[in-house]
Amino acid sequence: MDMDIALGLARHTPRADRIPLHVKATAIHIDGIMAGTQFAWLRTTTSVWIAVVKVAATSGNHQNTITLDLCVTEDAISLPVDHR
Repeated sequence: MDMDIALGLARHTPRADRIPLHVKATAIHIDGIMAGTQFAWLRTTTSVWIAVVKVAATSGNHQNTITLDLCVTEDAISLPVDHR
């Protein structure tokens, strides 16, 4: 899944040298393309398709993990290269 598209991160990410080290270590690491599992498609009343997905993420220091349940537009997901 393209997390930049899914969450709009490119618009809100500060320069790396302006992020305190404790934030880099303890905050969740979300970046670029991340593997996920799609569970469903939803169609909105405006005919837009939404994917229901789960993505595993870890903290910068790999001490913590979380599974993100997300609803994203179809342009944020793609099949792995070996499934195309």
